[in-house]
Amino acid sequence: MTDHGGTSEQLWTVRARVLERPPRPPTACHTVLTSDPPAGCSGVEVVGLDPRTVPGAAIHRGGTVFTPTLRLTGRYDGGRLVLTQPPTLVQRRAYATPPVRRRTGSVPAGPGAARTIEAAPSDVDLAAIRERLHADAELADHGIAILGSGQAGGQVLLWVVVAGPEQTEFLLDRYGPHLVVEGWLEPVPPR
Repeated sequence: MTDHGGTSEQLWTVRARVLERPPRPPTACHTVLTSDPPAGCSGVEVVGLDPRTVPGAAIHRGGTVFTPTLRLTGRYDGGRLVLTQPPTLVQRRAYATPPVRRRTGSVPAGPGAARTIEAAPSDVDLAAIRERLHADAELADHGIAILGSGQAGGQVLLWVVVAGPEQTEFLLDRYGPHLVVEGWLEPVPPR
C-alpha cells in the first residue's frame, strides 16, 4: 500500500505547536490565529498525542490546550500525522529559520532544445492560478493538502503539507512553471 507521502514506511517530521480545541482533534499548527486562547490554526491532525500531557502546555478555559513547540514524527496518511515516536520538546533558538524544501517549475534548456520566451504572468493571471488551485477537487486524490498560497515576483507560492516528488510533479504539470511548491513536513531519511 502506498500513502500520499511515498511508501507506507515513509516517516515525516515537523517542528510545530499543537492546538486542541474540543471537540476537534489535536492539530500540528502551521499558522495560528492570534487570539488568547488561539481560536484555531491551519495544519494537520495529529494522532497519538494527548496535548494535556505535554510539559509546559497551556490549558485554557473551555478545554483548549496549546503546547510549546514539539518535534513530531510519524506517518502521513494524506490527512493526519500518525505518530510513531513520542513527541519531544524543541529547545528555543536565538533564530528560527526552518529548512525549506523548495521545488519550482523549470523549462528544459540545452543544445537543440526549443525555448519559448513568454511574458511574465500578470497579477490577474497569478490570482486565477491560485483560485484554480484552491478549488481543485483532484488535489486530495494526489495527497495534496494546501496550507496557504501567495504570489510574488511573477510566481504563485504554494505551501502544502507534503511536497513529495509525486505531488510536486503533479502540481507543476497541472499549473505550470510559475508555481513554487514548499512542503511543511520533512521526510525522515531511511536508516
